[in-house]
Amino acid sequence: MIELPFYIGRKTKWISGINETTTCKDILVSILHTEGLICKDGETTDTGTREEEAHKQYALVEKWREVEKVLKPSTLILKIWRAWSDEANNVAFIVKRIRHREVKEDASVQRVRRRNSRSGKLQQRAVDTYHPRGIRRSHRQLQQDV
Repeated sequence: MIELPFYIGRKTKWISGINETTTCKDILVSILHTEGLICKDGETTDTGTREEEAHKQYALVEKWREVEKVLKPSTLILKIWRAWSDEANNVAFIVKRIRHREVKEDASVQRVRRRNSRSGKLQQRAVDTYHPRGIRRSHRQLQQDV
């Protein structure tokens, strides 16, 4: 059994009793329950999140230096910790909230507006501005037509 640090917000939570069968979901439920962010069956909290749904609203993230990776709920946490061996001092496990983006129904109808494109600017060009070669051609055509 081993004891590992986990971070939630600015707090560090040390969890002991981690063995080969401890999963990320077990850790996540434990931390969220001690913080009062989820409730066990039959209990109620301000957030209303139940234990079974904890992995849908929160995730355990493995951070090594500036690289972050979201861990699956079924991942064995001790296996990951041991795999880091010498780099374990640079690894942190962080609890983060998952934000789901709202999908707008009219998103398919909305048109993307180009900002750095010339396509819209060509239509805005005044009619009386031509390239000098274009003016010569138009004069030749006028002379031929007369």
